[in-house]
Amino acid sequence: VYWDERVCEGASLEDIDEERIRQFLRKAKYERRLEIYPDILVKEALERLSLIKGDKLTNASILLFGKEPQKFFLQTKLRCARYKGTTPITFIDLKIVEGDIIDQVEKAENFVLSHIKKAAKIVEFERQEVWEYPLDALREAIVSAICHRDYAYSSDITLGVFECRVELSNSSTLPRPFDL
Repeated sequence: VYWDERVCEGASLEDIDEERIRQFLRKAKYERRLEIYPDILVKEALERLSLIKGDKLTNASILLFGKEPQKFFLQTKLRCARYKGTTPITFIDLKIVEGDIIDQVEKAENFVLSHIKKAAKIVEFERQEVWEYPLDALREAIVSAICHRDYAYSSDITLGVFECRVELSNSSTLPRPFDL
């Protein structure tokens, strides 16, 4: 049994943000054609998403839809820093991001956007704004770091914005047989 499929001891439906589930279901119905209607009971939605076992919530249900995931898992924070220069010694800005993992992705994206450069160029008589780094790649890196981290370990994800790069790290290792 994977960590995210395990029962979250001490958690109950009271710990789930009902509106967050409804937002997710509306978006999943629109973007992915998920056939779970947003107005169903919370417990039924969690059952259909395989996020509850009997009456017990899974770790994944708390990570995705918990009102306070850090109440159950201290290690689910994301540390964002904007550093001066190219080394992680002097920071200009530091933010600890908490909340559910969906919210963490959005907050991490906003942190990066507030610290990277944007330029403008003219293409065929039109002005286009161009970010210093491809936004799709940054989003994928953030989502991947959050979703693929090993939540069994008690270390935070770190996101560093330097003068010449954006760096993400977490405590996870590559699955076997991969190696660096």
